[in-house]
Amino acid sequence: MKIAHLPFELRLKQTFRIARSSSDTRNIILIKIAQSEEDFSVEYKHGLGKIIPYAYYGQTYDLALELMPTIAKFLDTAPPPKNISEVQALINSLRTTLLKKGNQKRAIKHLESAIGGALLDLCAKLQNISLMELLKNNMTPEERATTKFPLTSYTLGIDTPERMKEKTLEASEFKILKIKLGQSAEQDKESIRAVRSCTHTCLRVDANCGWNLDTAIEMSKWLEDFKVEFIEQPLPPDRVAEHKSLIEKTSIPIILDESILEISDIENNCNACHGVNLKFSKSGGFLQCLEMVRKARACNLKVMLGSMIETSVGIGFAYHLSALVDFADLDGNVLTANDPYSGQGNLTICDGRITEVGNKPGLGITDPHTASWITH
Repeated sequence: MKIAHLPFELRLKQTFRIARSSSDTRNIILIKIAQSEEDFSVEYKHGLGKIIPYAYYGQTYDLALELMPTIAKFLDTAPPPKNISEVQALINSLRTTLLKKGNQKRAIKHLESAIGGALLDLCAKLQNISLMELLKNNMTPEERATTKFPLTSYTLGIDTPERMKEKTLEASEFKILKIKLGQSAEQDKESIRAVRSCTHTCLRVDANCGWNLDTAIEMSKWLEDFKVEFIEQPLPPDRVAEHKSLIEKTSIPIILDESILEISDIENNCNACHGVNLKFSKSGGFLQCLEMVRKARACNLKVMLGSMIETSVGIGFAYHLSALVDFADLDGNVLTANDPYSGQGNLTICDGRITEVGNKPGLGITDPHTASWITH
């Protein structure tokens, strides 16, 4: 197989600020994988993916580019996968190859996610079936019977109270809003008051590790009067005991995100939360997250599926898993101003709900253009 990549700068519609950072752009790498270089320019003959490095997990843009020749060499001798088991075997082998070069496991998860996604897309396209049809072959009868896609939340980054009101009104098509918090208690309260003053819609909040235990207890009690559905990651990941203490002192469910990277993290934190937030880029992709969904269910935890700032390709894979979870926060592509695949895909968001709109091969997305792509 052959791989091509294209460095790309995603621009956000507005500055996106959370407790620990803010950004206006995101440097990503688009990829496509095909049986031959000729298939890069043929519709539905190449699998698509995207590499989005996330510095919080030690992932970098430069490392992804540096490892591209290694990934290309690995794929060059590999046959196209015929089924999901073969995709998983290829990713397991690629992981071993990258780890042998001294890379840290968490620092290459976004590469596993991108390559695995592109291989899944390619596998479905070569069989001329949708990605949903392919994935159902690897699900239990109960999972296959689940066809209702959830509402997704729309995220409001940290901002002034005035801008929070404006953002709330701009997001009127969404039935659920997720509010980024993690400043001082008073600043966070101002944000919630501002949003609640102009909407009665369901609210979720995300502190992105920005609170200490005392602030988390204070805020969770204060938020009870604002009909908040849950609080996401109030404390840093290493505060397992404090999270356990917190869930005893609040009636609002606690969902952990930054604490949950691998399957083992679910069991290690199962008594410190009510649910977990899974994301492909931090955990290694669709197949890994499917196993994590199953593990969370076995631990009697709720499951949320989230995203980074994304393209429609990246978010498209998450849409396909969303029918199996309780909560969706899959607005990463809606927040961008120049998504190169906007308007494509078998699944999309309509009136705030993930909706099936097509049955084309794979994701239902193709990029037959060759200009500017770097082939290997």
